[in-house]
Amino acid sequence: MSVNVYWEDHEHTLLRYDLVGKWDWNDLYAVLALGLRMEMRTIHRVDVLLDMRQSGAIGDGAIAHIRKIADKQPPNVGMMVVITPSKFLRALFQAAMRSYKNVGLYIRLASSETEARQLIAAERLLDEGVVNSKAVATRKQAMADKSS
Repeated sequence: MSVNVYWEDHEHTLLRYDLVGKWDWNDLYAVLALGLRMEMRTIHRVDVLLDMRQSGAIGDGAIAHIRKIADKQPPNVGMMVVITPSKFLRALFQAAMRSYKNVGLYIRLASSETEARQLIAAERLLDEGVVNSKAVATRKQAMADKSS
């Protein structure tokens, strides 16, 4: 499996997925489940980098899978920036963003890591001081349910 997920910072505000070489949707979903648990352990904003610069071919049904991934994002995810210079992958993600509103809420495209980080920094400046009340309420409810 060539999909990895890890925190890029000690504050747990930037989660990174690296897709390298050959992988399939099952590989991605297995690691995505871990990433989602990591995201849901925090109540603050989390942004995601999905680095596909060294990715092998993408499997069939990409647009439907992109939608499914966007639909799974918890409320504390600010944005997912897909890093790829591939015109083909960019066109797939753009088609998903046009077809499904929820995909466009989370996903942005960048050709380089520098551009991806600039997109996240700019968005964070806009959201500075804004608390994601839905994420906080969801987390509090989950903690209350656990203690019951």
